[in-house]
Amino acid sequence: MAKWLAESQCGRSVELESATERDTDRPERRPALVSREITKFNIDVAALSETKLLGEGQITEVGSGYTFFWKGKNPEDHRSQGVGFAVKTQLVKAHNLTPNAINERITLLRLPLPKNQFITLISVYAPTLDAEDHVKGAFYQQLDTVISQIPAGDRLLLLGDFNARVGREHELWRNIIGKQGMGNCNDNGLLLLGLCAEQELFITNTQFRLPNRFKTTWKHPRSKHWHILDYAIVRQHKNEVLITRSMPGADDCWTDHRLLITKLKLTIKRKPRNIQQNEARRYDTGKLKDPDTSRAFQAAIQQNLPARELSVDAEWTNIRDAINETARTVIGYQSKQHQDWFDDNDKDIEALINTKRKARIAHDQDPNSQPKMAKYAQAKSQCQARLREIQNEWWQQMAQDLQGYADSRDLKSFFEGTKKIFGPKHTAAGTLLAADNTILTEDYEIQNRWVEHFNTLLNRNSSAQQDFLRNVPQHPPNYGCPYTNISRI
Repeated sequence: MAKWLAESQCGRSVELESATERDTDRPERRPALVSREITKFNIDVAALSETKLLGEGQITEVGSGYTFFWKGKNPEDHRSQGVGFAVKTQLVKAHNLTPNAINERITLLRLPLPKNQFITLISVYAPTLDAEDHVKGAFYQQLDTVISQIPAGDRLLLLGDFNARVGREHELWRNIIGKQGMGNCNDNGLLLLGLCAEQELFITNTQFRLPNRFKTTWKHPRSKHWHILDYAIVRQHKNEVLITRSMPGADDCWTDHRLLITKLKLTIKRKPRNIQQNEARRYDTGKLKDPDTSRAFQAAIQQNLPARELSVDAEWTNIRDAINETARTVIGYQSKQHQDWFDDNDKDIEALINTKRKARIAHDQDPNSQPKMAKYAQAKSQCQARLREIQNEWWQQMAQDLQGYADSRDLKSFFEGTKKIFGPKHTAAGTLLAADNTILTEDYEIQNRWVEHFNTLLNRNSSAQQDFLRNVPQHPPNYGCPYTNISRI
């Protein structure tokens, strides 16, 4: 049975807030909310739209195991648009993955598959319907150029918020949309269909027979009608798509789009695990400060020590095994420290989100009910207010702790606290520029590029004359010193 491992998210208007308000390089915890949801569905790669983050960067959510990449506008521009990816950290580390960001509307990610094959994912955020024509034309022209440059042997998965309705005229757009489309086509839909016709792409949203609530991804704020604006589009291999559907039960993460998931009949290449490289676990020696725990530890050590041996090696082995066994049973191992205020209050935040989710589901089931609408609005407001309170309380407590460490000159705890505040460091991207100015991300491509560079650098034909060194005047002149004739040394 083929494994359904290539799961992707698209069409998320996730407004990840910038970190400039706190004078740090770390964005607010919207990535934690998103990673919490995509973890529930075991998603390998999630395409993010309308991130509204400035510049380009990445951050790792330690608790959930996802690494976020984003590409937005320049810091001096207005904070809008933006695209990105959320990728499982184990995949990022195993294959040194780094997206190729074209601009704030298009970014690419290339994943390895077995048998030296690849799949290229494109995260897209298209202009809205009221955008000017030249903006739409420039976007689709750029996207057409990007798709044309993808190797023909690569599988292609195009994900994102296209702000387009393609309709259901499958007979007119044969092999581009299926029989399960809905609604009418608009101007943006014609642009998208034209691109798909030129590049031989297929819109998988229209392939599966599902209730409308599992097809639609966005509700119009005035008419309250649901539409399909977010798509998962493939090239050639549409038989490998197992399902494409929206998830009404997923948390909205304060967006107006539903989570859209597509499952592919593909297996992402994973490197074999080296058991010998596992990180050694440390015992929680801090528990020994408790007198009762310390006495219990000493008593267990004396009980576990066997009779004295004659051999020094055997004596050391017995002592080592007794200490390890006692430490495992009495004090245990250290647990990973929480990352920040969001992780430290995980249970409380989970309860708030569940309350908001239940209110939203009840409202979706009966959208005309004013009490349910008011209850949902109240749940959203209370959740946001309580999150701000939790964050402020955490910062105040952390400030008091750090001041106490500084006053008592406990430098170890002080620096551990500062690391906890500033969060994970941004890792450098392992990329290299090719001779044609394309970005290389694969290890073998980078190695071949270095070989090519040094072959070109070190194997050049010399333009200097052969007798150049002989004609160079000697300073000081040769007065008979036998060591001035270099050719004889």
